[in-house]
Amino acid sequence: MLEISPPRLPSFAFFGGLEGLGSRSALHFCFDKLLPALRAEWGSGGFRLLFAGSGVLPAWAQARIAHEPEIERLGIVDDLARMLAGCHGMLAPIDGPVGNRSRIVTAMAIGSPIVAHANAALGNPDLVYVKTCLLARDAAGVAARMRRLVE
Repeated sequence: MLEISPPRLPSFAFFGGLEGLGSRSALHFCFDKLLPALRAEWGSGGFRLLFAGSGVLPAWAQARIAHEPEIERLGIVDDLARMLAGCHGMLAPIDGPVGNRSRIVTAMAIGSPIVAHANAALGNPDLVYVKTCLLARDAAGVAARMRRLVE
């Protein structure tokens, strides 16, 4: 099992192929909905979101990251387990209702706590609320689940 030693600052990682539809869905969710909810929860600069993975982010996402102090783009990470051990959990706010997200299965195999959009469970019956992950249907719910992991 993964030995988690997160920093004091609430920190969550999102990873995978950053050009795919799942990542685009998650990026829109993060920028448009989750960031305001997290700032309401922890204040501006009171948390970290690490984006790791292959592929080129869309130009709009690169521009947003440049102006969001809480977000750090890591690129390809050689040791996902080590990265996740330094976070409170894996974030998968992919609201598209299709597909079995391999990034979530990878985090499950590593033993990382997972906060995901409830739609992710539609493609993976092993995602069971509280038993294998924390699920939510909206940004306020995702933020509340993230707080739960931090506490």
